[in-house]
Amino acid sequence: MAATFHLLLHHHTNTFFFLFFFILFFPTHSLTPGSSLSVENIDDILLSPNRLFTADEPVNGKHSELSLHKDGNLVLTDAGRYIIWSTLTKSNSSSIKLQLNNSGNLILHEQGNPVWQSFDHPTDTLLPNQLFTKKTQLVSSRSSTNYSSGFYKLYFDTDGILRLQYNNHEMTTIYWPHPSLLPWQVGRYQYLYSQRASLDSEGRFNSTDGLGFLSTDFGYGPQRMMKIDMDGNLRVYSLVKHGATREWMVKWQAVSLSCKIHGVCGPNSLCTWLDLFGHLLRLISHFFQT
Repeated sequence: MAATFHLLLHHHTNTFFFLFFFILFFPTHSLTPGSSLSVENIDDILLSPNRLFTADEPVNGKHSELSLHKDGNLVLTDAGRYIIWSTLTKSNSSSIKLQLNNSGNLILHEQGNPVWQSFDHPTDTLLPNQLFTKKTQLVSSRSSTNYSSGFYKLYFDTDGILRLQYNNHEMTTIYWPHPSLLPWQVGRYQYLYSQRASLDSEGRFNSTDGLGFLSTDFGYGPQRMMKIDMDGNLRVYSLVKHGATREWMVKWQAVSLSCKIHGVCGPNSLCTWLDLFGHLLRLISHFFQT
């Protein structure tokens, strides 16, 4: 039986998200005008040509349906046919199609030209070679079971610096890079014209503000992802073989001391290393259970 991993990409302003599995044998499925994916049909999936990624309906989206309308609009509806998410795309062409490519990018294209793609709308995860810009951001999940917007985000600030922010609707603070340090003190450059960053297939991350690093397992081989976790830390994971299975292992993280992440111990709480150790163990335990 093929090993699986879960890469959860969700839309933080509503209930729409995609669940990707590393699995070897599924039928190919593409959406054309008038077709749909239903949560009640386990065979309704999209498969990338290299068979590394599949996209299906939300696991908790009971009776929901993802449909590509004849006018070119990709729509998610609930059991009452109420629209809860849409790409708002329009096309009069019958050649429009939704497909999943080998990089994990879900693309709605018309005659080979993309009119909407998931890589332009990241949620909490950045895949290798997926471009991160000033128009995009990564936002953590609220919890391991609640995929709505959490309290942490990665974004390019107005000065062009890539930052981690905590926002609990009562206060907003920056905790990475450390706010007591000036950008030049941590090797960052302000006010550059372009704001772009990406993680490549070898585990190399580069950003226009000067941030750059290599994963500890640098080199071609494992599948990788960068994710802002629900505890506010930004991490790079690699899928590595562990006995007869494969597991996601941390190969880089932005903040080494968890107490430096604002709000990590919850509101009105005193942060202690014992609390953080227990929190980290619970996070690791949940990760490997999934």
